[in-house]
Amino acid sequence: VYLSSTNRNAVYRWRFNATAPTATLTNVNHSNSGLNSPEGIKLDPFGNLFVADANNRRIVRYCANSTSGEVVINGMS
Repeated sequence: VYLSSTNRNAVYRWRFNATAPTATLTNVNHSNSGLNSPEGIKLDPFGNLFVADANNRRIVRYCANSTSGEVVINGMS
């Protein structure tokens, strides 16, 4: 299960029955900034997670089992 936290600027991956997240996603490759107010998430059929990084006005993709994202759309209005 993935949960986004706008206030903590992170997306968390949880396993069922876990007491803590198994991954915290905040890093973005080739960027001077990490996530800033992630407001929406979408998992594709291949296990890639797409994050709407609202305050940075971009979409970031985290490939399956990765903890570093890459910007796939930049400068959204």
